[in-house]
Order: sequence, then C-alpha cells, then structure tokens
Amino acid sequence: MNRIETKQLGEIFYEMTYVKNSLRNVYCGGERIGFRFNLDNPPLALGGMAIDFKLLLNGEEAESHLVWIRQGRSERNAATISPEQPYTFEVGAPTEWTVLLPGGLPAGEHTIVIVTEQYAFGRRRCPS
Repeated sequence: MNRIETKQLGEIFYEMTYVKNSLRNVYCGGERIGFRFNLDNPPLALGGMAIDFKLLLNGEEAESHLVWIRQGRSERNAATISPEQPYTFEVGAPTEWTVLLPGGLPAGEHTIVIVTEQYAFGRRRCPS
C-alpha cells in the first residue's frame, strides 16, 4: 500500500515562501538591534490586501510598530496596516521583514508566525 503524506496549510506556505537561511540578526553600530528574514512570496497565498497584521515570535506577539515590511523599493511599518490603509502584497513578489528587537535573536531555533486579515478571505495564518 502506498503511504500518503499530508501537510498542514502552514507547512505548505512555509515551503512556498521562506527563503532558506535568510533569518539573521541586524546590526547598527556593532549592536544587534533586531532580526531580518525573507519570503519569496507574500504571506497571502494569492497576493491581495492585508487589513490587519500580527507577527508572533516563539508564540509571543511582536509590537507591530517594531515590524517593517519591504517589497521592492517600498517599505512600510506594520502598525500602519488597517482597513483604511491596507497593504497590498503583490503575487510572487519577494518581501524582506525586519523586526526591531534589542539584542536580536539568540542562537537556536525560532518560530515565526505571520497572521493577516485580508479582504474577502478572513483570517489566515502563515508560519515563516
């Protein structure tokens, strides 16, 4: 009998989006001030507009004003994402995510989960 493997949607998004080995600390003046990672595709499976946003690091919610999203040449602070000012994720557009965190990330494994609320689809969770 053939074994059929199943994956949760989060695992599929991870494989589709996270740029392997892109998680790294960010330095300024020799001090670790946060961390950065890259996604090859947006955290919305088909692109679209996010109207709310959260980033969880090891299960703890990061304050949105400490999270920055770069897509192409534009950069946006996650705290400014709202129904009045949605953030458009272009289909297939790479993004770079920066989280300000004094001391950066210690060595070891970390879990990052991006939660967005988007127009027409409700809440979706996408681990990175």
